[in-house]
Amino acid sequence: MYASLEEVRFIYKDRWDLKLNNGTLIKLGTYSLGEQLNNIKIVSKKNNLKLIDLRTKDRVIISNE
Repeated sequence: MYASLEEVRFIYKDRWDLKLNNGTLIKLGTYSLGEQLNNIKIVSKKNNLKLIDLRTKDRVIISNE
């Protein structure tokens, strides 16, 4: 995943958005980065995801539209 980073955006405080070369937007939350990276590994196995939203702890929103 790290090699495919196109853009990193600082939103505020501990909030970051990552855009991958394939167009996927990852919205990170303010909780444990390790937990969020693990969630990204799990859901990124699905093809053609356009959005992975991790802003709320214990909830992952994914979209392919």
